[in-house]
Amino acid sequence: MRLSVLVLLAACGREPARDDSLAAHLAEAAKDPAAAVASWKLSSAGWERVTTDPYRGEYKYYRTYFERHASALAAQLAAGGPIATRPHYAGDDALTRDQARTRWAQPVQAASEVATIGGEPLDAVFVRDDGGWRVIVGVDQLVFERVGEHDVACAKRVAASRPGACAHAAWVVADAALKKDLTRLQRACAQLASLCAANP
Repeated sequence: MRLSVLVLLAACGREPARDDSLAAHLAEAAKDPAAAVASWKLSSAGWERVTTDPYRGEYKYYRTYFERHASALAAQLAAGGPIATRPHYAGDDALTRDQARTRWAQPVQAASEVATIGGEPLDAVFVRDDGGWRVIVGVDQLVFERVGEHDVACAKRVAASRPGACAHAAWVVADAALKKDLTRLQRACAQLASLCAANP
């Protein structure tokens, strides 16, 4: 009996488990959107941890893009509405274009999540790093710019590519452009144009 009382007292004194889910984080973040969004920026070391080559070398681009778009993310948080989260995976037709391209920058089967607020996508991919929630943003624009430096028409085809064979061909284009392999890029752009001319 005495042991049961001691166990009960210990349980009563224990703090409830903290909900560290993305949904709980976003609900809390809505109380101070600007500060919450600022905390989502990955450090240079964090960017290297959650991305793969050739995207790892693009932290400066990511940092600039994040800082330019942080206010839009904060505004959406401030607008409020029901929060829904789900795992982030390739082939999800409900992903934004940037969320879909972000899978290209991540390790295979890397854990990440996306969210909607008030039924609208929050255009970021959430990852856990350095003890908190961080975001990957800007991959779609990064790819468009890097391909467009060499072939604007090809960059537009990449942007228009849908899940399936065209998206795989577009991934090859992006990989070649980011690695500055211009011979491979030329071939990949030609293949993309041929394969996806009628149905990008």
